[in-house]
Amino acid sequence: MSVGPFSFLEAGTGSGSENIDRVLVIAAHPDDEAIGTGGHLPGFADPWILYVTDGAPRNATATGNSVEHYAETRREEARAALRLAGISEDRIDEAGVKDQEASRYLPDLVAVLCAAFRRFAPSVLLTHPYEGGHPDHDATAFAVRAASRLLERERITPPLIVEFTSYHNSAAGLAVGDFIDSEKSDVLTVRLSQTQRRTKRRMFQIYRSQSEVLQAFPVEVERFRPAPLYDFTKPPHAGQLYYENFDWGVTGNEWRSLAAAALQQLGLGP
Repeated sequence: MSVGPFSFLEAGTGSGSENIDRVLVIAAHPDDEAIGTGGHLPGFADPWILYVTDGAPRNATATGNSVEHYAETRREEARAALRLAGISEDRIDEAGVKDQEASRYLPDLVAVLCAAFRRFAPSVLLTHPYEGGHPDHDATAFAVRAASRLLERERITPPLIVEFTSYHNSAAGLAVGDFIDSEKSDVLTVRLSQTQRRTKRRMFQIYRSQSEVLQAFPVEVERFRPAPLYDFTKPPHAGQLYYENFDWGVTGNEWRSLAAAALQQLGLGP
């Protein structure tokens, strides 16, 4: 049975205990929720989903579709995958940012999340770590923590922030299904039941537009940890960030400059 910061997982792990936590999952893209917590989604007592971006990068036309058509495809896939997990369309919200552009609108995104925190009043928030895997993941991590700090300034108790795994660069290349420096964190590793694995696989299958990408991610285990304190003006790890291998709209140095400027604009800087 999960305890402490992970008590909201009890229903999802089959403990049979009543769960009254409202869980808001904030995912950078449609499919990130399936990667990070797809096996647990059906077990959450009161789940809500907020997607930061539309999942359609500016080069989506390489797929033979317009950017708008690709975005709608990903939206439809997300709705179908979440229906499979027992989450209806009225529990899904979108921040409306374009894929790969979230770091360009950090103060605006923080404002959206502050409003979402007030609207949904979650007790637990599940989201990405700051790991340099994708600039939108890192922008989401930034915005969640900045919004939480602004709520605290207003003497409003923010939700407990818990992270799910995404991906990042390592000495061996792409690392998935674990956190950077996981041995230094309070990480809960949950081996999924057969039912949970089956649900996660089926969610992956629904995301047909992402089938090649999703092959890299495991379905046997999900990991969670309380969000650590980050300095978003410093790299998440030494060496090249994973997204710097691609033209995903921003370099690590540019991303950190944008984060520093946003902190100053929000009054959260040093």
